[in-house]
Amino acid sequence: MGTYENVAPIAVVGMACRLPGAAGPGAFWDLLGAGRDAVGPAPAGRWAHQGGDAAGHPERAGYLERVDTFDAEFFGISPREAAAMDPHQRLMLELCWEATEHSRTLPDGLRAGRTGVFTAAMWDEYAHLTLRHGTTDPYAFAGAQRGVLAGRVSYAMGLTGPSLSVDAGQSSSLVAVHLACESLRRGESTAALVGGVNLIVAPGTTAGARAMGALSADGHCRPFDAGADGYVRGEGGAVVVLKPLAAARADGDVVHGLLLGSAVNNDGGGDSLTAPRRAAQEEVLRLAHERAGTDPARVQYVELHGTGTAVGDPVEASALGAVYGAGRPAGDPLRVGSAKSNVGHLEAAAGLVGLIKTVLSLRHRELPPSPHFTQEHPDIPLAGLGLRVQAERGPWPHPERPLLAGVSAFGMGGTNCHVVLAQPPEHGTENGTENGTENGTENGTEDGAERGAEHGAARGPADAVGETGAAAADPGARADGPVPWVLTARGGAALRAQAERLRAHVAAHPADDHRDIGHALATTRTAFEHRAVLVGAHRHALVAGLTALAAGERDAGLVRGVARGTERPVLVFPGQGAQWVGMARELMATSPVFAERMARCGAALAPHVDWDFAAAVNGPLDRVDVVQPLLWAVTVSLAELWRSYGVEPAAVVGHSQGEIAAAVVAGALTLEDGARVVALRSRLIGAHLSGHGGMLAVELPRAQARARSAPYADRAAVTVVNGPLSTVVGGEVAALDALAAGCAKDGVRTKRLPMDYASHGPGVAAIGDELLAGLADLAPRVPRVPFYSTVEGRVRPDTEPLDAAYWLRNEREVVDFERITRRLLADGHTVFIEVSSHPVLIMGIEETAAAVAEETARAAGRAGAGGAGKVAVVGSLRRDEGGPERFLRSVAAAFAAGVPVDWSPAFPGARPVDLPTYAFQRTSHWATPATGRPAAADRSATAHEAPHGADGAAPDTEHGAADTAARGTGHGAPAVPAPHGVPGDDRRPGQPHPLLARLAAAPAPEREAALLDLVREHAAAVLGHGTAGDIEPDKSFRDAGLTSLSAVEFRDVLGEATGLSLPSTVLYRHPTPQELARQLHTDLFPHQAPSAASELPALWADVESLERRLAAGAIDDAVRARVSERLRDLLWKIDATGPSDGGPAAAPAAGDGLASASDDEMFALINKELGIG
Repeated sequence: MGTYENVAPIAVVGMACRLPGAAGPGAFWDLLGAGRDAVGPAPAGRWAHQGGDAAGHPERAGYLERVDTFDAEFFGISPREAAAMDPHQRLMLELCWEATEHSRTLPDGLRAGRTGVFTAAMWDEYAHLTLRHGTTDPYAFAGAQRGVLAGRVSYAMGLTGPSLSVDAGQSSSLVAVHLACESLRRGESTAALVGGVNLIVAPGTTAGARAMGALSADGHCRPFDAGADGYVRGEGGAVVVLKPLAAARADGDVVHGLLLGSAVNNDGGGDSLTAPRRAAQEEVLRLAHERAGTDPARVQYVELHGTGTAVGDPVEASALGAVYGAGRPAGDPLRVGSAKSNVGHLEAAAGLVGLIKTVLSLRHRELPPSPHFTQEHPDIPLAGLGLRVQAERGPWPHPERPLLAGVSAFGMGGTNCHVVLAQPPEHGTENGTENGTENGTENGTEDGAERGAEHGAARGPADAVGETGAAAADPGARADGPVPWVLTARGGAALRAQAERLRAHVAAHPADDHRDIGHALATTRTAFEHRAVLVGAHRHALVAGLTALAAGERDAGLVRGVARGTERPVLVFPGQGAQWVGMARELMATSPVFAERMARCGAALAPHVDWDFAAAVNGPLDRVDVVQPLLWAVTVSLAELWRSYGVEPAAVVGHSQGEIAAAVVAGALTLEDGARVVALRSRLIGAHLSGHGGMLAVELPRAQARARSAPYADRAAVTVVNGPLSTVVGGEVAALDALAAGCAKDGVRTKRLPMDYASHGPGVAAIGDELLAGLADLAPRVPRVPFYSTVEGRVRPDTEPLDAAYWLRNEREVVDFERITRRLLADGHTVFIEVSSHPVLIMGIEETAAAVAEETARAAGRAGAGGAGKVAVVGSLRRDEGGPERFLRSVAAAFAAGVPVDWSPAFPGARPVDLPTYAFQRTSHWATPATGRPAAADRSATAHEAPHGADGAAPDTEHGAADTAARGTGHGAPAVPAPHGVPGDDRRPGQPHPLLARLAAAPAPEREAALLDLVREHAAAVLGHGTAGDIEPDKSFRDAGLTSLSAVEFRDVLGEATGLSLPSTVLYRHPTPQELARQLHTDLFPHQAPSAASELPALWADVESLERRLAAGAIDDAVRARVSERLRDLLWKIDATGPSDGGPAAAPAAGDGLASASDDEMFALINKELGIG
């Protein structure tokens, strides 16, 4: 075929449509190929919003189902605004998203360039309808304007290129295509979304068309047929994604067809404004081919405007004969047809419908039939004009030649447009596949009856994908092994629907490789909050997971979660204890990234050890000087594997020897220096400490563990604090045995750790001098990632290098992992990944997070938080599960928690395939005459998730059942008595606001709960949600659909309800209902003294500051440790509200003599320890 490079071809890289009987391009092709006519009577209940009155509406048309429904939540639009929006805008938004997904382009990619939006519509029926209903709402001003159509898309998708709403009558959408192509050729746009929509909303337009005699009497459109008597109105929309061909090739896009040239003109006179003019049509056809550089005689097919009208069809046929018929060999007529005979006349959208039909025909190299053609019109001598109506399904004429086609559209006001198309290129990634079920059906489910014949279309080579994993040496290799299937959605119901759509799609496409499907899911779809990842090595396992996800059930290979944001994680590196024989073997065999890093670690260790690294990987782990360096190598290599998946740490923290790996990953030590430190440290432990002690894990808080070990004096002491209920005591074996026996007698669980020495205590002094000497020339660097020091309980400053003295402290001092976890939580970190061969710190992190949540709740005067809040803790590998499947499940868990992930390393050599588009969860939004503003969402339109509270009811408050019943309607009384200035408020000047008076005597938790109810109820009312349960406490107001317009109203309503003068920025400073309710509580009750618990965080900080000062002073290590413990005991004593059952925030045991001590006695003890006073 020709290259057409001289005319700068424009590539069609994505398509979407919603048409009568066809919810997507694949279903449309099925309908066309079968020659079906989708015209029929209006769906049941179509005119219910107009009282059921169908007068004036067409009896037969190309109708869509439920044009009142829309997934407003997906686009962050409130129900109130959605009801004020013209349904043309709603349909256009969904189609633009579907077309973008079909193009396999992430919206971020479109936002990165100058993506233009060119839309077409020609009726304002919804605006007339809302005016007739007396609807008064600020959203209607923009929502009902045709000129906002393109801007709505640009705003919703963040696109900054040209944004035009085109109205050229019935040629509007094809004119929009022309304008988009010119914008792309000029470089004004780098990509373009072009769409047209048409809906039958009010009867006026139909009445006008009927009065003109344009509508068919029997409800069939028969272009060029002897029985033609006009057209049938049709509904729906179509969108294409366009790029310059060169850009599409560079981006690896699938090219579905080429637009070579186009032209637009106007009749400029004639018999009447609405009558077509042959000369003008001839001119636009010739001009389009002139710009395309093509010969009209070589064109095989033209998609007609083809309305079946007595005047229009003969004029169009004559113009085609003059341009296309001239010079055409006898017996080689131009084939013509019109989609209007299948779906009706979509008016402003008709040109794009014809263009998509033609693109599909080019891709499948077949011409579908135009139904209802039986005999040529007496005024259209087809043979003499060199034309032939394509009345049957068949191949293109002269398929050996490059396939060329034209598409025409003519507007009622005389604006004519013609576009010349060519078949897609035959090389590179441009030979993608067309998906027959990608857009499902109009109710959001897969329709097995509408699967296209195009499933077997050829696919081209893979586009550029990640080349890691076992196939790194050969990018085209197809590595066996597990792969992830990633699905995300805006909500749980949509996620389940996504799974069902994909399950049906996979069943319909058995030739698609499960690895290619996984790659498409991971790289061509936007990651939303509700997330699920299926991990499996075989198609049947992945499909089983899909079935479970769709049904809301569990599956071994399924990981689910709700990401509340995008957050880089803290990488956590444990010390000894995670090892197991063969822990690195499987990843070394399957992951080049891991294997390469392990090899480098082995080379770095080689000068400092007397054992063979490769043998140790598969050998026994019975020597500390082997175990610790091997663990170091595994964790450093796992961190590299995490990074290959795009997981970059926000911070690192290490536990004991784990700090060495953390320092390497943070860039504070080179790999070689890290190897020196871990090799020397472990060798000295083996030579001087091994065989002289042990360590015992005790399920007690630090204070109780210390109290129990106190009788053993210098023979045993607390050496590690992992969490509120996880403490380790180290010392002599006999003392540990006695301690364990005493704990067992009292029902306290203990466990001996598999080591024969006791680190992190006074006994480490034996190796101090040798360690300092051996690391004297260490050359630490400034870390690239914040390094949280377990030794110091803080972020290690850049000015304090991790030198030899630090690594001695690392081995000698208590590992207070709970303290550093608290610091990380206080600094806002909520996602932790333990980088190890087996998780050993996850429980400690979770327990500490739960304790912090509980303490925070008590400090705020609220009930217990119950759990770790929003903290997520993820492992890497597990004992006897050291391969890629376990690692991928860990990556999936991190992704589900909101960690950004690059999944491409899991899919070496992937090839592009199509997927179903998003499963929109539509609800009804329509202006009705019953209210002064648009109606709230009708949840009967689709299955929807139950709001928070499971049954959808708002939570009870002290107002009782009557108030709960009022709230349950969504339109009843507010959650609090009527405010001043509204009906029901009859207080006198100077009298307290009733809200303040009513809540003053209530406990703080009840006050805050009542205020949260108030905020959610008023937000629901302002935004048009059905109930307060639709407003999630922790979801931002913006995500719920709040705009600058509704923000002002919401603030004013809240001000009236609370008696507060709220600043204009209150909703931006406190962007969720929970945060706003707390601020309202503070504003309403500013003089209440905080509880003692509320000052604990500051006191903790002071204690840690004192500890650092002690560490810097010339004080004996044992004294410093005892003073630190006493200070912490004082804080536990201050926190008198804490639980006494040994829970996360338990006070010290009474047996240590401190729980009952006075403050003076406590400080006297500290003075005694320090030898002062």
